[in-house]
Amino acid sequence: MVSRIDSVIGERTERRRATAVARVDPLLRDLRLDGFDLAVIGSLARREFKSHSDVDFLIRGRLDAQGRAKVERAVAAAMRGSGISYDLIYAADLTPERLEEFERDLDRAGQELGKIGSYLDSIRDSDRPVNEWARGSALALGVHNIYNGIEDVMLNLANDIDGYVPTGESAHQDLLDQMSAAIDGKRPALLSSELYGLLVELKGFRHIVRHRYGFDLDLSKVDENLARVRTAFPAFVEAVAALERLMTAEKKDGEEPSGSSRTP
Repeated sequence: MVSRIDSVIGERTERRRATAVARVDPLLRDLRLDGFDLAVIGSLARREFKSHSDVDFLIRGRLDAQGRAKVERAVAAAMRGSGISYDLIYAADLTPERLEEFERDLDRAGQELGKIGSYLDSIRDSDRPVNEWARGSALALGVHNIYNGIEDVMLNLANDIDGYVPTGESAHQDLLDQMSAAIDGKRPALLSSELYGLLVELKGFRHIVRHRYGFDLDLSKVDENLARVRTAFPAFVEAVAALERLMTAEKKDGEEPSGSSRTP
């Protein structure tokens, strides 16, 4: 019985996927001929389309209200009657305000790193004996918080630029893998191989602090990861800044003096 149910679900999912492809392919062709830069992202593009999936469209370039309306009418007409929902994602909607949110997340992480430095200065200058467990606990929590800030920025980038945020048990590692890869037509790789390696180690340390805090806190590992975060954080800030500069330049290049869309 279970195998029969699985078979029925599989057949329905394949029919739904085939319907989505049959609607989407001519739509993309026609809109591209009209000068629009449209692509499918998400589960349909990844060949992971399920019975509950919708279709995610990414529209690149800068469009005025008339251009957006034309795209929206064309997509609505193509998908009408299919029983499949869809989302339109405009790459140009990554606004300066959204970029400021990234900067605030980074600023909070930077403040945490500053607090760590101030704390180390205070105990270095003190005549009192240092409680190593207290020192290790304070530093471990600081490293934990800094990695959280870095991960928050990566999650926002995954959502706003890539149009896909990993989920499931391996989501934290999958996010790092995603950020280390270039995505055609969207962005270059955010993380270099060196920065990726540092963040993998910091992610593992964050897991220990979060889930086994106080029991497996190896003080030598605390110092190792403090050194890692002091290298990784400024490198990550520069990587995000470089991506922002690239995307800002691309937006400016895509703007037309008249402010008109690329529609004929």
